Amino acid sequence: MLSSKDAAKVMGLLQQLYQQTNLAKLPASIVSVLASLVPSDAAAFNVIYDDDHRVEITHNAPWLNCEVARRTWALERHIDQHPLENFFHQTGSPEPVRISDFLSRKKFHDLALYQEFYKSLGVEYQISAFLRPMDKFRIGRRGATAAKGL
Repeated sequence: MLSSKDAAKVMGLLQQLYQQTNLAKLPASIVSVLASLVPSDAAAFNVIYDDDHRVEITHNAPWLNCEVARRTWALERHIDQHPLENFFHQTGSPEPVRISDFLSRKKFHDLALYQEFYKSLGVEYQISAFLRPMDKFRIGRRGATAAKGL
């Protein structure tokens, strides 16, 4: 149950999003709102295209800029291994889910997805919620951290 203080905060943040009329700036606005709601090392807004598995990542972690740019190919190549992506693809559910809801830490580490993408970013835990699927792409909001707690 949300306290009245938390509910007021959520309403204020939603108002910020509704005021964003520039579609190009919307991902950064969503990341900002997400980061203020969910404590994490990094927050991201991803667009995943169905036709070629291309992924566009907007995040709030400047220390990861170079590594994300260098490693996005690995996420695109191994997106079929992503348990959260697979959950959403199979169910269409927008509910927040964590990688640990589906995989043990060892099984996550055994994936090429982890070895080639998440390991170099220092991501050990992730929680995601997806927006409804659009025509040929999906949008996911993510929080990631190296420390357990998401």
